[in-house]
Amino acid sequence: MVKALFLDNCAVIHKPHHLNEKTDAIWARVFQPLVDSGALRFCAANQGRDLTRLEGLYNIYFTGGTGTAKAIMDGTDTSLVSECGGNNPCIIVPGDRPWTQREMHHQALQLATVSKLNGGAVCGRPQTLITSKHWHQREAFLAELKRAIVRDTPCRHLLSRFR
Repeated sequence: MVKALFLDNCAVIHKPHHLNEKTDAIWARVFQPLVDSGALRFCAANQGRDLTRLEGLYNIYFTGGTGTAKAIMDGTDTSLVSECGGNNPCIIVPGDRPWTQREMHHQALQLATVSKLNGGAVCGRPQTLITSKHWHQREAFLAELKRAIVRDTPCRHLLSRFR
């Protein structure tokens, strides 16, 4: 949305994912000056199919699954700019001294939390963890991360189904 508005100089109609409708209501307030000027509009999550058929549509910017992207491409001749399933690395660089247990827990909790935000539907969330096999605290950190995922972060009750 920001890229289309400010870099591509396009007016935008923003359709949220159904999981993000409440969050996007906040964004609508944040971007109210752009709404007032006519550069930006927000619509309901169930209006996607109708949006692909609008007259004068220049580009469709899309983030989501490849199945939905294919459905959009099949339903319109409009150019599609999409990001479907990026894989973001998180590189653990431990530094020049051993981590304390508190630091290890803190970092594991941060990583687990960001991975679970919005049901995991966050484009920038880490999906690949990279550590040195020579890091002497690697196994302890991975165990702490597992605890943070299972025990210390939201949705832990859902994860019990997948153990």
